[in-house]
This record gives sequence, structure tokens and C-alpha cells, in this order.
Amino acid sequence: MDKIRITKSNTTIEMPRVRAIKVGGIAVTNEVEMASGKTVKEMKGFRTTITAEWDWLPAKTMTSLHTLLRLGGYFKVEYPDPAEGDSFGMFSIPPPESGVFKFNGTEPRWHGVTLNMTAQEVT
Repeated sequence: MDKIRITKSNTTIEMPRVRAIKVGGIAVTNEVEMASGKTVKEMKGFRTTITAEWDWLPAKTMTSLHTLLRLGGYFKVEYPDPAEGDSFGMFSIPPPESGVFKFNGTEPRWHGVTLNMTAQEVT
């Protein structure tokens, strides 16, 4: 899989092929200070993060993406995972960062689009 699919309710957006994708994680910990003054850190797990980048994204896709993301909450995201192959999960997704808007031929496109996604679940 070299594409990302984002779904909420009955609406699915299949994004074009990504230029770059980074799958990482944020450590989720609980720190407690003991009566002795010693700090103890308990590791809960990791929250998956995904950063996907596109060189050019059609304006129609960008409009659909903004409309879907404005619904808020969590979205089902299907993505390529380096450890598990094709994977999916529930992610929060803020509006995408984008660069310049221009016409590529006769088709309007956004250049340099980046989506950052953070998993709901800690694994």
C-alpha cells in the first residue's frame, strides 16, 4: 500500500500516492514523585504518529479533506506500516499544512501538503 485512506461515517477519501511517509510514536508515561523525592516513570506504551507528505495534491482532494476533517473527532486511517505491512487505526488529524496553490496544466493543485496524524490508542 502506498496510499492512505481516511474514513469517517460513510465517507472515505483515498489520498494520492505519498511522496514520503514517516511512521513513529510518542512515548506515553506516568511520572510520580515518591515521598522520598525520587521520581518514578511508568511506561504505558506508545501512541503511533504518522506524517505524510505529497508534492502535489489536487484542489478537489484538498477541499474534500478539509470538509471531512472539520467533522472533528477520530478518523479510521489505513496506512503502510514498516513493521506490520498494511495497517489501520483511529487517528486525530488536524487540518493539513500546505504550500503554494497553482495550476498544473489546467488542473488546480496544492504543492507541499503535509498531514500529521496521532493515534487514539496506546499500544
